[in-house]
Amino acid sequence: MVVTGFGGVVLLASSNAVIQTRVDDAHRGRVMGLYTLAFVGLAPIGALLAGVVAAGVGAAGMVLLGGLGCVGGALVFGRRLADEDSLTAPGRRA
Repeated sequence: MVVTGFGGVVLLASSNAVIQTRVDDAHRGRVMGLYTLAFVGLAPIGALLAGVVAAGVGAAGMVLLGGLGCVGGALVFGRRLADEDSLTAPGRRA
């Protein structure tokens, strides 16, 4: 649980930092509103879905599936972020 909690804090802090540094100043408020909606507003729906899946595969299976989904998402996000950075000139924001 300590590792899971640490991972959650790192996820929230790093995603918040990435969004705020890559979005134009004029749009930052709107984008952060959508970010908050996605993380806070959709959490009950995700928890309901996780509960339904856990009823079928068990709690340990659900944690495993969730972890694999997180690792997969991190790999895709990391690759896309690296591809975008390679297209941007050094010292310029996208």
